[in-house]
Amino acid sequence: MLSTLLILFAIIDDLQAFKPGNVRMHMSTRSICNPDVKDVHNNPAPCGKSMAMETYGLTLPGMEDGSVTIREDMIVAKDGLVRVKAMP
Repeated sequence: MLSTLLILFAIIDDLQAFKPGNVRMHMSTRSICNPDVKDVHNNPAPCGKSMAMETYGLTLPGMEDGSVTIREDMIVAKDGLVRVKAMP
């Protein structure tokens, strides 16, 4: 009888764990420049440098140390998903 009760409580407890709810995740992605990367013409890749005409050759924001960190906050609910990204 006791083992039957324990099994019953275990099943009920497992079922309660799968109720829909909200989940919030904080993610941080760091991209690092590789100075050894070459393009098809064997020129160094413009890692961290602007290629736009107005700002050509300038260092991109947040890439002063050769890496950029992107922070993301994600909220998953039973009726949808919301993502917020922050980068320099």
